[in-house]
Amino acid sequence: MKKYILLSLLTLMVTTANASVISTLGSSGYDFRCLGVSSSCGQTFGQTFTVTGTDTHLDDFGFVLSSVRNGPLNVQFNLFSWGGSNVSGTALYQSSVLSINNSVDQLHTFITNIDLVNGNQYIALIDTSGIGNTTSPTSGFTSINDNAYLGGTFLWERNSGDGNWNTNGGDSLFIANFRAPTNSVPEPASIALLGLGLAGLGFYRKKKKA
Repeated sequence: MKKYILLSLLTLMVTTANASVISTLGSSGYDFRCLGVSSSCGQTFGQTFTVTGTDTHLDDFGFVLSSVRNGPLNVQFNLFSWGGSNVSGTALYQSSVLSINNSVDQLHTFITNIDLVNGNQYIALIDTSGIGNTTSPTSGFTSINDNAYLGGTFLWERNSGDGNWNTNGGDSLFIANFRAPTNSVPEPASIALLGLGLAGLGFYRKKKKA
């Protein structure tokens, strides 16, 4: 029984050694409105982020959306490479069109399971244009201090796809979960944990024989 517990702990240590997360959840701020196609609103909201270290496989990302007024509101979640002033290339991830009608602020998370590139910057965004919205329903983000996450910033387009991005000098409530790619070579910390686990297993067997 002890052997299986030890092996389970070893597996957990090696797995969690390569896990990382970008998160601004739990921060306080103000409701940045509005997300939608009504006059003077922003049709697309996004958060840029930078991939760092060996954890380059993006498991999922999510945003906290504000309550919806005059809902429901149709939204689509996308992920693009970020070129510094605009999105670059085609969408790396695109959700189905979702109809949201939050009565309170709510986290929406999407499983992506894609490999990204260390050192590159990306933008996770929400688009409301061209997917059946009228001029009335709106939502928004909780905008927080820009120092909450130094590897990116919150951006928005008034007219989706026009490349004219604006920033309010803050971040959004955002989360992205990463892990090492499945085909990657274990990093030194993982190898060390593996060695310790095997040494412990060997000690247990030796003690049992004695």
